[in-house]
Amino acid sequence: MNQKALTFTILKEPLIKNTTNSSRSTWTKDACRKEASKFESRSEWREKSTASYKKAARSGWIQEFMPIDMKHVDYSSFAQCAIEAELSQSEQQWKEDFPDSYFYAVQNRWVEICCTNIILRNAKSGILVSDLEDCINSAARYQSITEWSMSDQKTYRIAYIAGIVKACSQHMSKKNKRRTISDCIQISKKYKSPKEWKDHDPLSYISAKRRGLFNSDCTKILQTT
Repeated sequence: MNQKALTFTILKEPLIKNTTNSSRSTWTKDACRKEASKFESRSEWREKSTASYKKAARSGWIQEFMPIDMKHVDYSSFAQCAIEAELSQSEQQWKEDFPDSYFYAVQNRWVEICCTNIILRNAKSGILVSDLEDCINSAARYQSITEWSMSDQKTYRIAYIAGIVKACSQHMSKKNKRRTISDCIQISKKYKSPKEWKDHDPLSYISAKRRGLFNSDCTKILQTT
């Protein structure tokens, strides 16, 4: 997937459709208050009556209609930020509708990944919010992309497919360890075919290809240096 293509664009339709009074075009304060009283939690309200929830969020009525102790809202969770980003049609709208989650996303460098998640969901890629969160948590344990890709190939591969390797690795050193010819040959032994190698560890595969370690049709790596 082309990482440049994963820019946050305005979606044609909301990803989560309003299933309650969807025909209502105008949500007044009283109407939103009445709608909110039907639900046990903010998440239920947001999921089942998205339009009224968004109107209340933009107008600053959420806390009034469904008060909670804001200290207990886990906006430090990537999943919570991603879910609220999904309810908006642009980054600016997310910032206006859900300032708390947007603030935490900015602080944790999650904005790009949250925006990518919306595009992935819209494209029905099969990559879940929990998968992206695993990528973030895994990448945080390493000091370079090379170390990450070699130590946790599963999350690195998901990040590579999703186009969020750069976003996940902002804390890492800009200088990654350069793979030697010997490194490439050793890594190649883990895989049954070049395609499997490319899918699971694209960085080392590309490095080997650039160094001319494949035969002419790229079906076999040359075992000599």
